[in-house]
Amino acid sequence: MKKIYIILIAAFLFSGVSRAAITMVNVSDNVFTPNNFTVTVGDTVLWMWVNGTHTTTSTTIPVGAAAWDQMIDQNSTMYSYVVSTAGTYNYRCTFHFQMGMIGQFTAEQASGIGENISGVNLNVFANPVNQQLQINLKSTKNAEWTIVLNDITGRQVKLLLSGNQIAGDHHLQYDLADLPRGMYLLKLSMGSDELVRKIIL
Repeated sequence: MKKIYIILIAAFLFSGVSRAAITMVNVSDNVFTPNNFTVTVGDTVLWMWVNGTHTTTSTTIPVGAAAWDQMIDQNSTMYSYVVSTAGTYNYRCTFHFQMGMIGQFTAEQASGIGENISGVNLNVFANPVNQQLQINLKSTKNAEWTIVLNDITGRQVKLLLSGNQIAGDHHLQYDLADLPRGMYLLKLSMGSDELVRKIIL
């Protein structure tokens, strides 16, 4: 329970830094509540265990989005997913979908700085991060990149990458075991463009 409160407090603090939000979905016998909602790209969907043994498992998701398949039970009481791509996401409980335990959310692209760079697709796995942060980044242009990790106040805590990079697919991995638990902002800068993703460690 303490872990839940820590995340909720972090979410409240984070709301002062960015418009990103957390939508909580209760997971109980044969139902996700709510089971249909709308979020903004950059928001987090947080599934919270109430009772029973369930999963949250993606079925159809937008191209470029990361699939998920996570147990939600008394031993794994929550799972958070940072929405990176606009579109419709369908998911279900593997054990109870035939009893109607399915859900859907729609992600809309927000306007503003930090949410989108033309020709760039940035995905983070897994989130929450245990110790290893994995980044998949696709770019259609050569550019000088800077990737930093900031705390929720915007203070830089770790420089992950700085230098010229070629266009293409890039798979990056970073050890974050030395950082305290909490919420962070992953910021990719390419010239005057910035892309921000929320990270829970």
